[in-house]
Formats: sequence, structure tokens, C-alpha cells
Amino acid sequence: MVWSKLLSREGVDITTISGLDIVFYEDIWEFSKRREELFFTYFHNSHFTHLIGVEQQKLGEHLLKVHAPSPAQIIRKYEEGKALRKEIEETTKEWKKKLSVSNLSEAFDALNSQFLLINREYSITPWLYLEAWQQRMDEIVRELLPNKPKAVKEEVLLSSLYSPWKKTALNEIQEKLQKKESPEKLAQEYQFLRSWSLIWNKPLDAAWIRSIAQIKEKEVPLPLDKVIKILKPDKKQQHLLELAPYLTFFKDWRDDLRRYHCYAWQFFWEKLSVLFSVPKDDLGYLTLLEIEDSCRLGKIDRPCIEKRKTVPLVVTAKLPELQMIMKEGPPQQYLTIINSLEKKSKQTVVSGNSAYPGKAVGKVCLIRSYHDVKKVQEGDILIANTTHPNYLPGMKKAAAFITNEGGLISHAAIVAREMKKPCIVGTKIATKCFQDGDMVEVDARSGIVRKVF
Repeated sequence: MVWSKLLSREGVDITTISGLDIVFYEDIWEFSKRREELFFTYFHNSHFTHLIGVEQQKLGEHLLKVHAPSPAQIIRKYEEGKALRKEIEETTKEWKKKLSVSNLSEAFDALNSQFLLINREYSITPWLYLEAWQQRMDEIVRELLPNKPKAVKEEVLLSSLYSPWKKTALNEIQEKLQKKESPEKLAQEYQFLRSWSLIWNKPLDAAWIRSIAQIKEKEVPLPLDKVIKILKPDKKQQHLLELAPYLTFFKDWRDDLRRYHCYAWQFFWEKLSVLFSVPKDDLGYLTLLEIEDSCRLGKIDRPCIEKRKTVPLVVTAKLPELQMIMKEGPPQQYLTIINSLEKKSKQTVVSGNSAYPGKAVGKVCLIRSYHDVKKVQEGDILIANTTHPNYLPGMKKAAAFITNEGGLISHAAIVAREMKKPCIVGTKIATKCFQDGDMVEVDARSGIVRKVF
């Protein structure tokens, strides 16, 4: 079995991870037809890494055919998602009134059933097929761009191709900022965007709202049929191009929905924190199953929480069942896989896909979360797993952007085209290969980042 790193994040609680991983396992088992340990998550010091034992691209392409084969299917998921958001709003409104010690388990069941549905339809499964679609789209676009007339700008074609079908919350905020609406007011209105983590999150403030202001007025996009006529795709390529407006929208909108779910249920975790006399964030060291047991038994495992704050652990499935369990330590079999992948990342030259051409030389500034953005100095090379709208203050200072994940539709790629800064995406390992202060040379035309000795 060949293992690879799927993704890494920081600041996501174990409670959330234990729910995400159920759906990762469902999708992997359905695709592989093998009920084996083909996935696990390594967690240490609030940082986690998902590792996978099947080919990610093939898994994602399979899920795309099943779940989002046409614009009509995506539109249906959007309509169902709107109904789900309304259900979440009504359910949480009711539980806020009646939540008590006697009905904790019932409330947890309501929260958890919605969370599982979110992960299947609007979080994990879509993430897998959207990543695969994006990778294939990048290949198609790079193949077809030479077909365009010289008079047609590449940037106009790309922005037209990835122009979303509808607006999402971030688009709404940018429009309202242009109309001079108060950032303080907008921070309250869009507070639900603060996190997709069930327990660990921090409130949004006016500074965050200001940070996502639109960089410049966007050009009016070309109609999709005109873009297709210019690029001259074959039948299979055209099908994926026709999905672009809908999947571009769905990529961000489904994130709005999962964040809303986490935000709407915050009162539940606050109530547990009071009832069990523990800080709310401490609850985030327990799995969903352990939270369920705590609600049923009326007590919490404090020693377990304290241990997990410092001890590395693995989240995996208890075979042959689909029940997420913790293995502390972790056992050597997992360390062998992790160490093998770490060794592969110790290189001084990294390649990825060019999102905007250009060259730059500068010092590396690693961004692992929004709180690192303040480290970025003028001329730095910003390197991150992926970028988010609240990274914009740092991106404005940086000379170039490098990301582990993403493609031409990613936030980093879009901002790079707007700012006209060199950008390489999809390197997979850049954050592992370079450290703060390293001098690197970025050649975004060829997609190469090289450490300068």
C-alpha cells in the first residue's frame, strides 16, 4: 500500500476530526471495495494531518461522477442545502430554549445527525471531488489556452471560466464594504463564518471584515459559451468546463453552510462547559463518541483531556466497524508511515503548478494560521497549506505565494492574478521543505521553488 498526505490543518478540535473521518472512511471504503485501514489522522499540539492509502485523484473523480455529474445535480444539492440551513436554524432555536441536564443526549443526537449529513453532502465528500475536478480542470485549461487568439487575455478567460453561478457570503461582504457598510455591523451579521470547527473557534472582528475587501474591480466576465468557443475543448473537456460556474460557486457556498452549522450549535458546547465545569476548548480533546458518553453518563474524562493536550495520537477506525477510536503514542506502525513521508519532504527544490507567472527571490514566511499573517514583511515569499481571505494583509506585502494545495480556482491563484504576483500552487510539500527565514527563488513560469544557498 502506498501512503500519501491528504492535507494538514491547525486549530481544529478532535471532536470535529472524529466526525470528518467517518465520512472519509465511508468514501474510501465505497471506492476501494476494501474494508481495511486505508486512512488515519495524526494529531499533535492542535495540528493534524490526514493520511490516505488510496489514490486521491481517482477517489475524487469517482465521487464527482456519483455526486456532481451535472449542473442540475449541483443545483439540487444547493436547494437541499438551503432547506438544511433552515432546519438547523429552527432546530437550534428550539434547543436553546429547552436544553437541560436531562435532555443533553437528545440534543447531542440532533447536533450529530446534522453534522454527519453536512460532512457527507457539504464538507468531506465535496472536498474530495472538488479537489479532483480542480486538478483535472487545471490540466485541461493549460492544454487549451494555446488555442486562444493573442488578443484575448489569459486572465480574462480564467476569470470568466471560474465566474461563480451565484454569490456566496464573501462576495456579499465585499459588495457591502464597497457600499460603505460598517465593518463592525458586518462582523456581527457574518459571525457564522468564523470556523468550521465544532468547538475551537474565535469570533470574527471588524479587522477581519476589512481584510477581505475586494482588491480591485473585476472585469466583466465573458459568457461561458464564448469561452468554450475560444478554447475549443473536446466533448469530455467541455463537460467539465460547463460544470465550472456551478462547482466554483458550490466550493465556497458549501463552506458557508458547514460554518453556519458549527456556529449555530455553539450554545450546546457552552452549556456542556458549564455543566461539567471545564473550559469549552477542553471539550475539543474528546471524540464525538466520547462526548455522547459524557452526555449520557453526566461526567467527563478529565485525565484523558489533559493527556491529549500534549501526547501525539492517531484517529482511526475500529475495524471492521466504522467507529472512530484514538490510539495514543501513537503505535510504531503509524510512526513508520509518517516518518517515511517526512523524509520525502526534506528536499530543497519543490515543483507545483503556475497560477501566475513571474520570478521573485526572498525570505520564506510560513503561514499556518491567520495569527501568523502579522509576521509577513515586504518582499517575503508567503508559503502556506492554502490561503484564505483573511490572509490578504500578508499577501499584499509578499512578493510571491506558494501553497501545498489548490489550483487555478484556489484563493491564492485568484489573488495572484489580481495582484499580478508570482504564484505556484499544488506543491503538496512546500511547508515541509522550507522554514521561516530560508532564502528561496521562485520561478512561477516553470512552477519551481528553489532554496538559495
